[in-house]
Amino acid sequence: MAKKRGPDGVPIDIPSSTPEEQTGDAPTAPPQQRSSLLADRRSLFSGADKPTRAITGGKRARSGTAPPADPATRVAGGLVSAPEPAEVETVDGMADPVVGWLVVIDGPGKGCAVRLGNGQNSIGRGEGSRARLDFGDNLISRNDHAMLTYDPRGNRFFIQQGSGVNLAYLDGQPVLTPTPLPNGSRIVLGATTLRFVALCGEEFTWQAETGA
Repeated sequence: MAKKRGPDGVPIDIPSSTPEEQTGDAPTAPPQQRSSLLADRRSLFSGADKPTRAITGGKRARSGTAPPADPATRVAGGLVSAPEPAEVETVDGMADPVVGWLVVIDGPGKGCAVRLGNGQNSIGRGEGSRARLDFGDNLISRNDHAMLTYDPRGNRFFIQQGSGVNLAYLDGQPVLTPTPLPNGSRIVLGATTLRFVALCGEEFTWQAETGA
């Protein structure tokens, strides 16, 4: 009850509600109007009109801005396509096919091998050597210590001395003239011992494989 004082200062009790409200007979709104009022209250307190935030990559993005595009993809005609694979350079092995190897079996670079190709293969430590033995043996001449040759027509290998000062040895003997080189031969250059391993021979030739 709200209280109010009269002219004589005596408090007067004034009811804060109508008799109908006190007795519970207050008029109620129709069901449709009440549903509309409830919907308005829910929308007012639900925060539906608040701006939303999108989380992208662990960081918040401002409303209305799209997340950054993935650099690894591209959009074309409304479709997202994967990036095109990088072009792989092809190598023509038959431009200089391997015909055999020199394998280091003793000395600096033990366990390593160098390839041999058709024609003449100069052996030395320098970059200009086709069969480069740059494994730390300074007794091997920088260029042209020895020359190992494969003759594709005759399907044979030869070894001969190069222009260097130090000699080349084949199976314990110095190479003084062009000498046939059998498979499995031992070649000594400086402090390095090599084993010659032939790929081409009686059982295989590139000419027979390619029909040349």
